[in-house]
Amino acid sequence: MRVTIIIACLVLNLIGGGMAFASELPDDTQFDSMYYSLSVDDEQSKNALQNSANSEAGAQESMDGSFPMATSDDFTLRLGQYIGSESGMGSDYGNYVAGLILENASQYGVDPILAASLFEQESHFRMDAVSGAGAIGIAQLMPDTAQQMGYNPYILEENVKGGIEYLSYQLKRFQSAGDLQNSFAIAAYNAGPYAVQNYGDVPPYTETRRHVTAVANNYADITNFTGGLYQ
Repeated sequence: MRVTIIIACLVLNLIGGGMAFASELPDDTQFDSMYYSLSVDDEQSKNALQNSANSEAGAQESMDGSFPMATSDDFTLRLGQYIGSESGMGSDYGNYVAGLILENASQYGVDPILAASLFEQESHFRMDAVSGAGAIGIAQLMPDTAQQMGYNPYILEENVKGGIEYLSYQLKRFQSAGDLQNSFAIAAYNAGPYAVQNYGDVPPYTETRRHVTAVANNYADITNFTGGLYQ
């Protein structure tokens, strides 16, 4: 019954003025995403980070190591160039991460440009990015969230996979939102899905609205950089 009420409220907001912010995003931003947020308090995050020192060291080794080449199609190579430049990690790293994004986006039915746009905003595609709240790596996974999903957030491949899988959950959660599905899901990645459901729009939090707008701009940048090669 509660789910029915929430969906009904969401539909009413879409028909009425609830889409005010999301509808102002760039026209070429086709947000389609979803990420179910699990909260962890700061002390738990600190403990998780302290207990994961060895894993963190392994992540840094991955950052500094060599990477096998990704598939050689034009879109992947262009995306790899973009990631290598934005991360400051170079072409081998960029190509490898691009390949991981393409592989997992295909598996979970997520737009790879959307995933890349989100990861750029979250971490600039870097595995050594750790937030003040303890979120880790490219996808900025919280330790407890990653553990519940069965992933080690300090391992590059698992971090990307976990982030895209988590994103796919939100796509499904907001699939009834139509053209605003992606905007709502990106907002949910930042503020949690229930905040989006409660407001029927991108929540009126400054950080969240800046986050959604930044991801929208990244989406336009990546689309332009890759020349619209992704079909």
